[in-house]
Amino acid sequence: MRKMILFLLFLRAGLVFACPDISELRILYYKAALDKNTSGRFIKVVEEIDNRAEPLFIGYKGVAYVISAQYCFNPCYKYSHFNKGRELIESAIKRDSVSVELRFLRLCVEINAPYFLGYHNDIERDKLYILSKWKTVSDADLKKRIKSYLVLCGRCNKNEKMILYG
Repeated sequence: MRKMILFLLFLRAGLVFACPDISELRILYYKAALDKNTSGRFIKVVEEIDNRAEPLFIGYKGVAYVISAQYCFNPCYKYSHFNKGRELIESAIKRDSVSVELRFLRLCVEINAPYFLGYHNDIERDKLYILSKWKTVSDADLKKRIKSYLVLCGRCNKNEKMILYG
């Protein structure tokens, strides 16, 4: 009985520790959007993430599939990868709706998704949520990435920029 319990604990610990470092995922995410080879590497890394992992890892798995869709030649594969990514992102947010980083990932995808795919309904809501929680974000790297993206994408008005810089 003890051996069984120890085995289950080690198995569970293996699932927890099997996730890559979040900073590695962030770097791959940004590079994958610009480079097909990095996108392939990003997919390989996130495929190892179990769907029962923490929602943030599932969110990154989702954006990896969305990004990989842009490099697919076949429209059916493109659509399939995009939908798989969207479903993963939405399931992650459903499990952790207060995560600023997950909301940011969805915002990035929705801003860049072709309008005809219909994945754009939460842009304003996610942006306002991120801005409302801005002061609670303690991760300096994440804060820098969010600020840079929101300013560069042109979706913030003067008052919203003041929140980011204030």
